[in-house]
Amino acid sequence: MAAGQKAVETMKSHGVNLTQAEGALISHFLSTGFARLNAIKRTNQTTPQDFNYEMQLNKVLDKMPKYQGTLKRGVTIANTRTAKFESMYPAGQTIQWQQYTTAGKQAPVFIKPASPNTTDYTFTITGTGADCSALNDQGGGAVIFKAYTHAKVIDNSDQIEDVNGRKTKSIVLEMQQ
Repeated sequence: MAAGQKAVETMKSHGVNLTQAEGALISHFLSTGFARLNAIKRTNQTTPQDFNYEMQLNKVLDKMPKYQGTLKRGVTIANTRTAKFESMYPAGQTIQWQQYTTAGKQAPVFIKPASPNTTDYTFTITGTGADCSALNDQGGGAVIFKAYTHAKVIDNSDQIEDVNGRKTKSIVLEMQQ
């Protein structure tokens, strides 16, 4: 069964009616499409095709059930970039995330192995996003926040959080979608 058809059938059982094209689009985004789209958003070099993809994606996300609650997201940053990274999240300020952001309902999974050359961060995120967890084959849930979502940085301290045996720095955000 094609991924798009599987998404249509899965979401229908959750009360969401997707077309075949919408099912294929959200399946593509969750598998590999997010990486390319977010890379494009970071460079601000959007083609008309990219813009159309994003507009269609936003329509699909608007159809998805909403999840409101606390989520987790893990990222690994090279130590040479941590100062710049941390400066992007000043406590008490409202920031805008330019990319689509996915967070899970469980502890984050770090793809890269722990290294003395990197620092792990755990984002604790509260807010309301598009609940695509029924389509996430890897478990843990997948709640997506659209690009250009604003977030208030509640805390960005040196607090250390233990995530599955990995020591991570903690950043707390409140999404304002």
